[in-house]
Amino acid sequence: MARVLVQTPLRDHRALLSGTALVGRHWSCHVVLDHPAVPLFWVELRWSGSRWMWRCLEAEDRTVGAGACLDASWRHLARGGSVRLSDGAVGLTLVDDRQPQVLLESLLTGTMLEGDACLERVDIRDDGVLVGGAASEARLRDGQVFLHDGEPFRLHLPQGWLPTETPRFSLAAAELVLEWSPHHDRAVVTVGQSTITVTGEPARLLCVYAQARLADDGWRTNRDALEAFHALGGNPTSTERRMNWERSRLRQRLREAGAMGVDDLFTTRRYEGQTEHRLTWVWTVPESSD
Repeated sequence: MARVLVQTPLRDHRALLSGTALVGRHWSCHVVLDHPAVPLFWVELRWSGSRWMWRCLEAEDRTVGAGACLDASWRHLARGGSVRLSDGAVGLTLVDDRQPQVLLESLLTGTMLEGDACLERVDIRDDGVLVGGAASEARLRDGQVFLHDGEPFRLHLPQGWLPTETPRFSLAAAELVLEWSPHHDRAVVTVGQSTITVTGEPARLLCVYAQARLADDGWRTNRDALEAFHALGGNPTSTERRMNWERSRLRQRLREAGAMGVDDLFTTRRYEGQTEHRLTWVWTVPESSD
């Protein structure tokens, strides 16, 4: 995840970057620097689609930094490049120059959430982001504020964001094969010569639903899935509700690895007043995987 190392006389810390970020002393900045030498709005960092850029925002330019000057005072900021106040009191260094991903801002704490902490609250799909576990299928907009368990969050969705950077194969492929380790903490999905490996709890959840499709029609409530998840060595503190998050996390792990068709991995239905899920496709499972 893209981030900068922020250095002040009081402390050093790392800050996550969304697609565009304001750095300064004002409370509304994405990266707030509580130091008297820092202008209210100091610099802007922005992802151009292929690289990070920066520009100074203060009228009296007391800022020095790396990168050739581009249009409108923008400069390229490469990994390891720094921007500093000329007196050396404050600086920031780009320590991770990867393209920005989905972030959540907690409006209670002011902190940015990434990775699994993000997936606990939203469901990231190929065509947008939804509130995790919500009955509504409405997509969230960039900057939209929403409630999750009564806590307000703001979504940061980079412009032009693509969840799958390097698609390798489709999960709907007829020749797709699924194998898992004896402890069910590693699952390997194969199509032809291409493979994707999933580890940890997401692998166990994939095993739960794959084994269900082998045993019968594959439909499972969250309670059924949780019992099987625990039996395969899943976290004993996991709850029925956590199964929603684990499905979201599994989809994200497959998406990050380059799988296509991730949004359709599970099919959902209402049956006898309960919500059930199953794997959409039946994959070949070698006997050694059991």
